[in-house]
Amino acid sequence: LSTAADVFSYGVMLWQILTRRKPYEDLGSVSIDGFTDLIVDEEVRPELYSDLCRDYPIITELIERCWRPEPDDRPNFAEICDTMT
Repeated sequence: LSTAADVFSYGVMLWQILTRRKPYEDLGSVSIDGFTDLIVDEEVRPELYSDLCRDYPIITELIERCWRPEPDDRPNFAEICDTMT
């Protein structure tokens, strides 16, 4: 794993804070291998609700950047800090 995995997780945490929901709870009981396949191979992401997008467009865009499929395309934490300040 790399910092890019932490960036992805940070995006999930931002989503969870804004929506006050549990990410991936609709997946039910999935093995860790199955979960990894869904997240990495099938690019399953929590839904970005329209209210969230409308009320917090900068953070929504940051979440989307953190969730990019290619780890090298995700922002680093310096960019995240710049966005959040």
